[in-house]
Amino acid sequence: MAGSLTAGTVTLTSITDGTYTVTPAVISNGIVKAWVNFDGTGSSSTNQTIRSSYNVSSVYKNGTGNYTINFTNALADTNYAVAGVTSIAGYSGGSAVGIVSEYSSSSSTYGTKTTTALQIVTCDNNSDNLFDSYSVNCSIFR
Repeated sequence: MAGSLTAGTVTLTSITDGTYTVTPAVISNGIVKAWVNFDGTGSSSTNQTIRSSYNVSSVYKNGTGNYTINFTNALADTNYAVAGVTSIAGYSGGSAVGIVSEYSSSSSTYGTKTTTALQIVTCDNNSDNLFDSYSVNCSIFR
């Protein structure tokens, strides 16, 4: 592995495990920039209970199934990808898959993306109704 160490900085040209070799850019551009697992059933207008997270300082509940995830460190820009799932156990809307989205057509709710926060909604995929989930999982990639 070629590299140098200067004043606490490691500079690498490639990283290998003996089978695969990648550049540092592949790793830094492909890693998650933030993720969170939280309980979304708390009261509105309050911070929700975060079970575990990376680069997330708080999750604020705007209303039923509507949350703002606040980042600890700002992202480079708003061109990040969002992936998420949510549990719908106990949801009275019937059987469906819970999804995390930036938009809900049933409530005409649009989320917003900034470098310091992301607004999401949790809804079922059958009727697109917003609901509070006890388990919301969201990852942000850039």
